[in-house]
Amino acid sequence: MTIDVWIACYLLLAHFVSDFVTQTVEIGLKKSSDNEVLTKHITFLTLALIVLLLPLVSPVMAVVIAFTNGAIHWVTDFIT
Repeated sequence: MTIDVWIACYLLLAHFVSDFVTQTVEIGLKKSSDNEVLTKHITFLTLALIVLLLPLVSPVMAVVIAFTNGAIHWVTDFIT
């Protein structure tokens, strides 16, 4: 159970880093009104998440998880 908690904490940290640390002020301001900027944000997020997932899962699984997350995140940010 302890390992599961650490994995969950790592995934939260990976999401924080990939979503907020890689987001510039310009992206933060424009992503809700400019789909090109939103797509740039999601690209940075997805690439960062792939790298951050590699210590936990295989490269193929990291890509699958990151792209799935990216697609869901794009839709979420588009709506909000």
